[in-house]
Amino acid sequence: MVSITPADRATFRSDLSKARASLEVELEDIYKGFVVVAYNMILDETPQWTGHAAAQWNIGRNHIDVSRSHRYLKDRLSVSQSARDKTTGDTALKHKGDMEAIDEAKRRQSGAVSQIKLADVIFISNNVEDLLTGGYAQKLEENPNSYLREANDPGHMVMRTVEWFNSRLLVLSEADQKKLRLVKLSDSGLMETF
Repeated sequence: MVSITPADRATFRSDLSKARASLEVELEDIYKGFVVVAYNMILDETPQWTGHAAAQWNIGRNHIDVSRSHRYLKDRLSVSQSARDKTTGDTALKHKGDMEAIDEAKRRQSGAVSQIKLADVIFISNNVEDLLTGGYAQKLEENPNSYLREANDPGHMVMRTVEWFNSRLLVLSEADQKKLRLVKLSDSGLMETF
């Protein structure tokens, strides 16, 4: 018969606590990686004219973040000038993937990503509105009546990101888990990585 001493029990509990803490850190890193990949995909796929919509994506931990980048909005074209360019077909404006607006969004959200904990519920939201009808990000998502010019098609940036993740979530390989632990907010082209 094997005898377990109180010292053995204490050692076992200590080893179990260390293993649990290590696993939680690893899972937290993977969770952060998922958030960063999703956030970057939405940024890369957001149609752009002036960059307002792409710069306004937020990451909220346990709440919806409705903040805006006022510095970015102030420095961009006026709404009326943007609307005129849309109707005249000016293609000199930004297009999907333009890094200036994407970098602004990433700069604003770097602190949110570093604070993500395993128990957090994450909300990726956009608070940009047009002056007439509000809900500008929703318009970009739905792309009504071919609202977007060719360089920005298709819309549905959120729907495509969710579908992409759903197709991979249950088949996450060990190699993908390792990649997710190393993902940084400043990375780009993440869709091709997985």
